[in-house]
Amino acid sequence: RHTRLQGDWSSDVCSSDLAYQNAMLFNCPSTIIKNAPGKLFFKKKNARLVKKKIRLLSAGWSPNALKGFRHLVWLDDNLDFDVYDFTYIGRCSYKFKHITIKPPISPELLPYEIRKHDIFIFPSELEACSNILTEALHCGLPSIAYNGSSNPEILQDAGFLFQDASEIPGRLEEIVRKYDSFQQKLPSFTISK
Repeated sequence: RHTRLQGDWSSDVCSSDLAYQNAMLFNCPSTIIKNAPGKLFFKKKNARLVKKKIRLLSAGWSPNALKGFRHLVWLDDNLDFDVYDFTYIGRCSYKFKHITIKPPISPELLPYEIRKHDIFIFPSELEACSNILTEALHCGLPSIAYNGSSNPEILQDAGFLFQDASEIPGRLEEIVRKYDSFQQKLPSFTISK
């Protein structure tokens, strides 16, 4: 649950900034604890881009508009689908022309589906700490995420942030060109840490 105590949820304020501001408001210590996926299932694939089409993945369990569907609609209208295949897993009330929609799948099957793809697109505009983004990174997918809330803290150098969907095609091209380099920058969050 998101509670606005002070500040706003704009793109230039990340989760740690808001936590710090709110802790100061109540004069209490705070720390950010990142989510970590289970290593048994969410493990890195041996990744190389050798396919005819680059396989993009996006996922979300809520149909809420703040999950970034406006960005997916733009991509569906503007992305070069001769170069990319795009799959969305989760609940979605939008009808896309090019993006393939798959219903939510069990947590046990999700990592196998993630590893079938090359790059993760995460358009959600409001997240406390996204499980699906950390899971995609742990499965070896460089990612492009909306520049808001916790996404910058999770993504780090393993991809790009965006404000407007029109930035995504150029970012995709750069990830494809430097795929091995982005693979080496994937963060690892552990449950023990």
